[in-house]
Amino acid sequence: MGRRSYKVEKHWQAFNCECVVIMTEMGHRCGYVGIRENHPLYGVNYHEHSDFLEQWSEQLRKEEIGKRGILPVVCWDGETISPEAWFHVHGSITYCGGNDGYPIELPNVWWYGYDCGHCDDAPSIPDISNPQVRAIEQRFLDDFGWRRVVRTLEYCIEECENLAKQLNELPWMEALDHPAKSELREVMESANGEVDKWIKKRQEKDGENGIF
Repeated sequence: MGRRSYKVEKHWQAFNCECVVIMTEMGHRCGYVGIRENHPLYGVNYHEHSDFLEQWSEQLRKEEIGKRGILPVVCWDGETISPEAWFHVHGSITYCGGNDGYPIELPNVWWYGYDCGHCDDAPSIPDISNPQVRAIEQRFLDDFGWRRVVRTLEYCIEECENLAKQLNELPWMEALDHPAKSELREVMESANGEVDKWIKKRQEKDGENGIF
């Protein structure tokens, strides 16, 4: 891979996923969450229909837009379901790819990413590499900056972990033939109120044991 035009600000693991936040040369951050080959969405393009997601189409009909971009939701045809329409993350998923060194060198990982370059996102002026672009953006912020927000590293970390959590919630455990499936059913039958608590505890344990 050639010279990077971005800086990796953080790489870590959360909810059995790889997470990365980068700062681009235009001053906007982007976040990425990587899944392994045994995940049912591995290799699925973010804007294409997923047969796996189709089983939850009714749930999608009832949800509010949330943090997703308005276009994937408003333009939804009511039949096909893509990752960009399904997952709640800043501006919707706007990237997917794997095994090409981006955003970091990591084999056998399929990445879903979001960007903080939407109309209500402001760039971090000091991180813009081109001086002329930096001056233009500063002028624009001075005139219209009250409408836009710089998305911090902390904000992007939270968004990555939120997306990683969604990728490892209840339906995914079933699809992955997770080793704790039977235990999960017992918990659901005996104490519905304990399910969220159990999931968090199990995800932490999986992270320690390297279960993906």
